[in-house]
Amino acid sequence: MKRIIDFGLWGVVAAAIGFLLAGYLGALHPAFDSVGVFRLYALGAVLMALLMVVALRRWRMALVSGAVLLLVGTLMVPYGNAPTLEQGDLRVMQSNLLFLNSARELGPYARQAAADVITLQEVTHRSQPSLQAMRKDYPHQIFCGFASVGGVAILSKYPALSSGCERGEGMAWLRIETPRGPFTIVVLHLHWPWPYQQAEQLAKLIPQLESLPRPIVVAGDFNMVPWSNTVQRIEAATDTQIIPGIRFSLNLYEGVVRLPIDHVLIPKGTVGRAEIGPQLGSDHQSVLAQIAFE
Repeated sequence: MKRIIDFGLWGVVAAAIGFLLAGYLGALHPAFDSVGVFRLYALGAVLMALLMVVALRRWRMALVSGAVLLLVGTLMVPYGNAPTLEQGDLRVMQSNLLFLNSARELGPYARQAAADVITLQEVTHRSQPSLQAMRKDYPHQIFCGFASVGGVAILSKYPALSSGCERGEGMAWLRIETPRGPFTIVVLHLHWPWPYQQAEQLAKLIPQLESLPRPIVVAGDFNMVPWSNTVQRIEAATDTQIIPGIRFSLNLYEGVVRLPIDHVLIPKGTVGRAEIGPQLGSDHQSVLAQIAFE
């Protein structure tokens, strides 16, 4: 009987650890990136397994579980270490509006937050009047259509030098002139990961991202977590780095599942800080980022 119990316990421990470690194989297949979305929950599962085997005095299982938990926990520390930043040179606000939303709350909050640039997803005919009403504060705007759930948009206080739209691919960009020089602002709205078409969409967008003038700031609804292969590929294509900190911007099933999938990426060598803002009538919470350029 003891062997049967031990076999079952090893199965539980191996399943939890296997699911956790599989999320590191996103470069091999996008399915592993999808597993990585739930890394924090997998860490919780391994912790529960550790507590269980410790209570049952299965020390070898406890040693294996504890070692994996310590290793992965250590690797996750950089994502959670949010830097301190008193004041930045550029304030970027990111918000997935939700295609059913009129976005009436967007303008008042943008003024309150003193955002210089706003990146938006799921812009539809319902929300476009609100964007038009914001032209006094944000006269430079680009909208790029996207099938089914609306388009992407960028709103800027600063003058636009050039712009581009990858119609149907959830990407637009706006080159703006700021007091600190020109910057390219990119908005992204990626598909859900495997088994949906995120990998195929990203393969089309990477060459476009690589060709954009530097420096670049990327913001959007990535539908993917900060530690994913997807985010790493976008960082490499744009010479950017994600602003550290785990910000749960989407709550599913009444908050039972919370996912950090809205991000702001900043040029390498710069310092940024981001925080969660209100939902503004959406199912996503907004993200407000400050960026300090050297």
